[in-house]
Amino acid sequence: MSDRASLFIVVMVLLIAAALRTWDLTALPYGLHADEITNIRIIETARAGNIEIFYDIGRADRIEGREGLYHAWQAFATAIVGTGSLGYRLASVWVGLFTIALTYAAGRRLIGQLGGLSAAGLLTVSLWPVLLSRQITPSVMLPALVLGVLILLMGILPVYRRRWRRGNTTGTATGLGVLLGMCIYAHPAGLLILLFSLLFIAYMLRTRGSVSRQISRRRNSYIGLMLFIVVVLSVPYVVSTLNNFEASGIRRFLSEHVSDYMLRDTLNSLGGLMFVGDQNPTRNLPGRPLFDPFSGLLILGGIGWAIYKRDEPRYALLLIVGLTLSPLFLFSANAPNFNNYAPILPVLALFFGVAASALYHHTARGGQYALALGLIGLLTFNLSWTAYDMGAWRDDPAVQTAHHHRLGQLAAYVDRSGGTRTVICGWRADQSPTATRLTDAQFISLLLNRHAQTDIRYADCRYALVLTAGGAQQQVIIPNADIFEQMHDDISAWLAMGDYVDDDTLPAGSVLVMDVEQALADKGGQLTTGQMVSYAPESGGEFDGRWHTPISFGGNLTLLGYITDAERIYQPNDVLTVTSYWRIQGTVPPDLRLFTHILSDPSASPPANTDVIHVNPRFLRDRDVVVQVTAVPLPSSLPDGDYHVSIGGYQDSSDIRLNVLANGEQRGTRLFLDGINVTAPEPEDAPDESEAEDASADDDTADDEPAYEGRR
Repeated sequence: MSDRASLFIVVMVLLIAAALRTWDLTALPYGLHADEITNIRIIETARAGNIEIFYDIGRADRIEGREGLYHAWQAFATAIVGTGSLGYRLASVWVGLFTIALTYAAGRRLIGQLGGLSAAGLLTVSLWPVLLSRQITPSVMLPALVLGVLILLMGILPVYRRRWRRGNTTGTATGLGVLLGMCIYAHPAGLLILLFSLLFIAYMLRTRGSVSRQISRRRNSYIGLMLFIVVVLSVPYVVSTLNNFEASGIRRFLSEHVSDYMLRDTLNSLGGLMFVGDQNPTRNLPGRPLFDPFSGLLILGGIGWAIYKRDEPRYALLLIVGLTLSPLFLFSANAPNFNNYAPILPVLALFFGVAASALYHHTARGGQYALALGLIGLLTFNLSWTAYDMGAWRDDPAVQTAHHHRLGQLAAYVDRSGGTRTVICGWRADQSPTATRLTDAQFISLLLNRHAQTDIRYADCRYALVLTAGGAQQQVIIPNADIFEQMHDDISAWLAMGDYVDDDTLPAGSVLVMDVEQALADKGGQLTTGQMVSYAPESGGEFDGRWHTPISFGGNLTLLGYITDAERIYQPNDVLTVTSYWRIQGTVPPDLRLFTHILSDPSASPPANTDVIHVNPRFLRDRDVVVQVTAVPLPSSLPDGDYHVSIGGYQDSSDIRLNVLANGEQRGTRLFLDGINVTAPEPEDAPDESEAEDASADDDTADDEPAYEGRR
């Protein structure tokens, strides 16, 4: 085969690989699974500048670490292409395509052009390598690292026949040292990559007979340089392992790859190659084998041929690599686990190439054409099989559940809707960026590809809602239909004015379209003529003076009005509910909080208070109206009496309150609403002696009745 023909075929293979790995990238499947979410959160930590050897991913029951090389790479890549379901996955796609190119490069050096093309073709059209290249996981780097080390090992040692070029080995040895040093920062399997490199170097120095003297004279210094670089680069890793062994790769390797049922799991791992594959829907169409049976037989044939030719360094290299990496998948718990096959994938593909090359070169010329056509037919079958199963995998209910399909669909819809004003429900006032579990709103936010170009607000939707641009048309995203069961009536009344979007790509009842501009204007008129407010006594003027809303605050905030049940007689342990309407008139403080205090004396500390805002203030815009429902539990020990109710706002990071403004002049930092009365219930009167005697007689009569009558 000519170099030009080989190059053309490689380009075609890479184009097919790119098509499979980018086909419907953001929607196949919709959403993310739990491990991808964990990796994204580490990526965001790295983007914020927090680079660590081992990231503690915060399991509730134990410490669990994760190496940071992949996440550092993702932080760099997403700084260029952006985040979201597309940006996070593109970095993995690039690594997957680079792996295909490296497979051809390694195969061509070891077994010739046909072997390299066959190996690259098998990885291109097999389902798990395709899915791996689409996932946000450190495992995607392992095949590329293994192949990179193989190619550089062949550069400093006489593995195959080539024309020697003086002076090119120093750079190769340096690159190998750096790459081996990087491997241990990518994944626990990097330790085995380092191990097989050292084993092969020892093999070459030990067994090559007369060539060993040549190796000693020419290359020992390069090997020493490589080892020196590895030692230097591994020092931080060793120190971190000693300081935090529980999070280290060594501990995870031992705990994850030592099975309690070794024989059973070993048989399952071997069966996963050709018969029954991984059942985990995040990694596979449950049960589909890693390769088809015929490809599996060719891989076994390639292993057999390599054993037969083991005296040749190129085959010895493949055998040493395969033997060193095989414990990762052979002895792992809950086998077959396709994640554990990731490092050995290119080695299996190269064995496939060994078999294809050996068969081709040991077949008569007439049979070679038939063999080539058969090989093309086998890869074409795998291509069609993989394309079909990708669709089946996307539609599998278990896959959709694992990937939070509903939330993924909603995120894709928000991206498609472009500049439409959007309120995403599911935001929580107490949500933490480091919490183990994401809220629905956080999950959707992770998936958005056009966050900066999308007109988005985030709200709790149980106790608050944003009416954008004065109630103009907007869409409300409902991640979880159960939210309506927890929703306050004052919020559900607004949502009841909307209409559900009918779209085949959306879950039923997940998107509402609202246009409540006139209804909000009518409500504003009711509020400004309804319940009144008083300025704080410390602001000067009459404390008992009553004023209609709206009242302006600093920080571009205006109270349009409020609703309370002021006529109600409250009891200790009751809950006071205040529904307030706030208009945004510019950029508000990103850490804005609203407070509601219950006071017996305006100058005293409040015996009851709630400080909360149930929307994300960072995303509020001019003319938005926030409907906020605040619940203030009254203590059981609250004395009887009349109480004042005050509200206002402050910045959470500094506790600085927003000023109340009247015609541009400061009037304190709080407003007083209609007060409430708290009266404990009267205790029940004790019965007199005659009533007690009658009750006692009744009890005696009841005791004489059959037991079942009393229970009845």
